[in-house]
Amino acid sequence: MFTLATSTIMFQGCAKAPKTQKDTVNGSATGGTKGAYIGRKMGRQADKIKNSIPNTEVIREGKGIVLII
Repeated sequence: MFTLATSTIMFQGCAKAPKTQKDTVNGSATGGTKGAYIGRKMGRQADKIKNSIPNTEVIREGKGIVLII
């Protein structure tokens, strides 16, 4: 939500900005939103695994989920 507001303000403030500058702002906003979505989804998956397999330690490490059984 914050990213969308920031990019909106930036586009209004720099109507004469070069296309590459606008593409950079748009790309960073899109990347941040996608990253947050994927991170949230991974967190939910880790919680689901932790709740469904008893006596298992679930650790989110980097881009993966580690299970210690």
